[in-house]
Amino acid sequence: GEQMNGLKLDSALAILRRSSIELAAPPGSPDYLQQVIDGLVTVIAIDPLTGLGNRRRLDEELERQSQLVKHAKFVSVLVADLDGFKCVNDSHGHDIGDSVLRQAAAVVRRTVRDSDIATRMGGEEFAIILPDTDIKVAAKVAERLRRAFIAEQFGDQIGPLTVSIGVASLKCGEHPNECIKRADACLYAAKRSGRHRVVVDLGDPAQSGSL
Repeated sequence: GEQMNGLKLDSALAILRRSSIELAAPPGSPDYLQQVIDGLVTVIAIDPLTGLGNRRRLDEELERQSQLVKHAKFVSVLVADLDGFKCVNDSHGHDIGDSVLRQAAAVVRRTVRDSDIATRMGGEEFAIILPDTDIKVAAKVAERLRRAFIAEQFGDQIGPLTVSIGVASLKCGEHPNECIKRADACLYAAKRSGRHRVVVDLGDPAQSGSL
């Protein structure tokens, strides 16, 4: 039993090392095992390619933020998609594509605010949760992100990439997935309008506008 538990602990520690998660408590201390458990909980919510949160992290955080909306807090969501990423994969291969995704994640991470939660939904699509942020401020953050991508060089072969972004705010009593769907709808409106733009959900789909 002790040997088996030791093997499980060794496996857990190896996972944490691969994820660059360090434990503050020394081995054998009262807090050590809890820190290992907390570290593993963090790992399963991380996208291994980019280091951003994964879909699980997005869903859990949106659920938590939806409770704050009930107390008159604003929460907004950006859904961003790299324009023409399929061509990058087709022309340069998946290794270059993965490198582009890691660099895109770095652009997202350094452009959004410290309080924002950046995640990768899958493929070349990213979602960013903006706590305590109304739709107007969220639109400004989205525009700053769009401009950051224009300024970024993704290697000599690729150059700058553009990004399309949809913006929506979580409504009181709304299931978090509905907010994602509205942001997604704005994203696809941006794609249909020529890409490389921000489209904001203003409550009524007929009134949604692009920046």
